[in-house]
Amino acid sequence: MPSSLVSSNSMLAIDVGASNTRAVLFDVIEGEYRFIASGIAPSTAEAPIKDVAEGARNAVANLQKILNKKLLDDSRAIITPSQSDGSGVDHLVITLSAGPTVKTVVVGLLKDISLASARRLTESTYTRIIDTMSLSDQRKPDQQIDSLLRLRPELVIIAGGTDGGASRSIQKLLEPIGLASFLMPEEKTP
Repeated sequence: MPSSLVSSNSMLAIDVGASNTRAVLFDVIEGEYRFIASGIAPSTAEAPIKDVAEGARNAVANLQKILNKKLLDDSRAIITPSQSDGSGVDHLVITLSAGPTVKTVVVGLLKDISLASARRLTESTYTRIIDTMSLSDQRKPDQQIDSLLRLRPELVIIAGGTDGGASRSIQKLLEPIGLASFLMPEEKTP
């Protein structure tokens, strides 16, 4: 591991989720970052609190109890950098996964090959597949356009055709998407 990554020790990672907020502590042990412990608390991103910081502080407070180490000061702010008494952390990373998933249409040439690969990719992210299209799709182009206009996808993932192959087939699949996008208000296009 490059020495620049371990010049300081502890790292607190906070993930604010839709239902839970997690605080995870990593520290350098034998020259490598290692998981130490995690704390969890209900997310406060939604009503009635609508303040993600409160859920983050609660998760850190729970982690603090597990570790028996002070991470928050008296005003419930994260202590950074770490102090000579062992309190605090050197680095802080925050991610946000709260909120609605991204509505996604997945397009692939062949159902069992490119569409399946694109589906696996999409399912590994913070998305929700609302429709799929492939060469075996039995719908007519106008039905596909109607579906896209009704569902209003935010993202379109396209797979298929390698090294410039099958470009006409991909183009045929993309025509309804292009037409539907043209008919949508500009701020609603995927």
